[in-house]
Amino acid sequence: MVKERSDFDFDKHALDEEWHRQPKLYYKYACLAADARKEWEEAKNKLKVVEAEVSLDIRKNPSVYGLDKITEGTISATVVIDARVIEAQEAVIEVRHEMDIVDAAVSAMDSRKKALEKEVDLWLANYFSEPKIKSENAEKFEEKERRVLRRKGRRSNV
Repeated sequence: MVKERSDFDFDKHALDEEWHRQPKLYYKYACLAADARKEWEEAKNKLKVVEAEVSLDIRKNPSVYGLDKITEGTISATVVIDARVIEAQEAVIEVRHEMDIVDAAVSAMDSRKKALEKEVDLWLANYFSEPKIKSENAEKFEEKERRVLRRKGRRSNV
C-alpha cells in the first residue's frame, strides 16, 4: 500500500537529483500496481470458486440450507447470502480498493513528472533569477543610488 507521501514531493533546488529519482519511483509504484492487480484477479477467482463450492453444496444438501425445492433461482439467491460468499466478496472489494489507491499513486507519479518538467521550464526561463536592469537604465539607476547614498551621508553628518 502507498504510505510514503514524500515520494510525491520534490526539491526544486535539486532538480537534477529529482530527475534521477523519478524513474525509480515510477517503477516502484508501477510494480506495486501490478502486484495489486494480481491480488485483485486472485481474489475474483477465489470468489468464483467459493460461489461454485456453495452452489454445489446447496445442490447436494438443500435441507441444510432450508430449501425444500431447488431451482436455479433459489440456488442463486442462497449463494448470494452465504457467509463464505459474502466474505469473499468483501475481500474482492478490499483488494480492489488497494489497487485503486496504488493506481492513483502511479497517476501521481505521472503528475510529478509533469511538475518536474514545468519546474525545469521555469528554471530555463530564468523564473528564479534576480531582476536585471537593461543597460540603458543601469546608468540612471546607479546615479539614483549614489544620490540616495549622498543624502543619507548628509543626514548622518548633521
